[in-house]
Amino acid sequence: LGNGLEPIILDEFDTVIVAGMGGCLITEILENKIDKAKSIKNLILQPMNSAEVLREWLYNNRFKIIDEKLVIEREKVYTMIRATFDDKIKNYNLIDCYLSKSLLENKDPLMKKYVMKLITKYDKIINGLQKSRYMYYKINEYKYILNDLKKINEKLDCGEFYLWQS
Repeated sequence: LGNGLEPIILDEFDTVIVAGMGGCLITEILENKIDKAKSIKNLILQPMNSAEVLREWLYNNRFKIIDEKLVIEREKVYTMIRATFDDKIKNYNLIDCYLSKSLLENKDPLMKKYVMKLITKYDKIINGLQKSRYMYYKINEYKYILNDLKKINEKLDCGEFYLWQS
């Protein structure tokens, strides 16, 4: 028992599951013991929110998203990420943090619901920021994300899956 990866002995496990907390907290757990995180063959990560923060941290710290699946609980869609350290610099676009290539390639039946959840979320954020004098600079970034999510949603409506070019 202990805090995060702290009690784990290096190379003691090949798989670790970090689940049921936000993406920001998961990144803190991984960051605090990054040497241990890098040694684990399979990181199974299930963020309850802020999955984009977790994906961006993984990309920036040279982890590879091996697989990603969507799961549903009580009408809420969550993502399950399987990642491993591979020490290669990742080329990614901002939208890759919101919808990983792995998630898009899987053609998950919950993809439409997940994309609509993100569209609703960023519509609300943009509307709130437009009413505020603060953080106005973030609106353009969120509008960019929202625009890409809507394009993906249109492709899903047509039965197409859109893969981003990096």
